[in-house]
Amino acid sequence: MLDEGYLYIVDRLKDLINTGAGHVYTSEVEDILNSHPQVHRSAVFGTPDANRIERVHAVVVPVPGSRPDPQELEVLVRTRRGPLHEPAHVSFLPELPLTDAGWRSFRDGWAPWPAAPPCGRPGRGAGGKRPARLRPTAVAR
Repeated sequence: MLDEGYLYIVDRLKDLINTGAGHVYTSEVEDILNSHPQVHRSAVFGTPDANRIERVHAVVVPVPGSRPDPQELEVLVRTRRGPLHEPAHVSFLPELPLTDAGWRSFRDGWAPWPAAPPCGRPGRGAGGKRPARLRPTAVAR
């Protein structure tokens, strides 16, 4: 909050990707991608796979006249933040849809790839089967 009493919102609340192994904030990955000299702008999304685990996907707008290597961008993220944050897929677009204020617009169902296939009933794994339950085991002392 600033001295004038105004509260500025700088990002959305749901910018968290639950990878199953941990949480990834999309702004962290976007900041790393945007630091690359051939990247003009980027957007990072979590997309669920068939097992309802979210994967990190990045859409990159390259600097005009350049074509960054997707593997180079993946390595950049992996070396700075670790394999948990590494994008599973990097795609390129000439521009991202923006609002009048210059923010990324995710309205109207915009996504650079189709939605993940359904995985059966809610709360169940692929094929509609219940996930295996693990039983506690005794620990020998």
